[in-house]
Amino acid sequence: MHRCIKIVFVPLCLMFFATEVFSATPTKMYELQSGIVEYDISGGGSMMGIKTSTKGSKTLFFKDWGNINVMEEVKTVETNGKGKQEKSLAKFDNGTVYSVDAEEKVIIKMDMQDALNSMGQGKSSMTQAGRDMMQQMGGKKIGEENILGYPCEVWEFQWGKIWGHKGIPLKTQSTMMGITHLEMAKKVQFGVTAPSSKFTLPSYPMRSMDEMMMQGFDKNSMNNTEDMTPQERKELQELMKNMGGIFGK
Repeated sequence: MHRCIKIVFVPLCLMFFATEVFSATPTKMYELQSGIVEYDISGGGSMMGIKTSTKGSKTLFFKDWGNINVMEEVKTVETNGKGKQEKSLAKFDNGTVYSVDAEEKVIIKMDMQDALNSMGQGKSSMTQAGRDMMQQMGGKKIGEENILGYPCEVWEFQWGKIWGHKGIPLKTQSTMMGITHLEMAKKVQFGVTAPSSKFTLPSYPMRSMDEMMMQGFDKNSMNNTEDMTPQERKELQELMKNMGGIFGK
């Protein structure tokens, strides 16, 4: 298992998880039509004896009630005193997630439509479906707080908290496998639409999530967890289980 799997995947999981669970209706991912949200990113900790710290920024662009949204992220990850800049780009387009791997020059495609349909089946709205799912995962609404003047529902989980305003997460906070991660909105613009170029992905070849999992997490690396603490192994198992539930069959 790659030692930075949590750093790579959890922010993406949190963002799309928040996108789903705060949805307003089966045809609207957000309760606002368009907007741009800028975030500060920070975090760090120690995992398997490796100390890391993270600092950066992210921007969310969305239109069509959130059915189309793009996240651009730039951060510096310092590992045992050595820093490296990382860039990421992800797009959600009507039930499909596209994650750009700039180093490999490939786009990872993840179909979430079945999961969204299942969530909404038999529910009056995606809001109710999302609340039910959050409760099933051990989450509970603990109150409401304002972020930059916008009222947010606050949901607490074993791994952290999510603050959501009308479907848009304005703050996410997590601690898993010894690593903390915080994304905090610093500038919000609702009712504006970003240029079309912000919603255009590079012309890289596409691969499925299954293909990338098979390529990146081979049998030997998956079993290489002897240097983890029992708690880290437990959290890793939970992470992989949740990833499987989010990203497909």
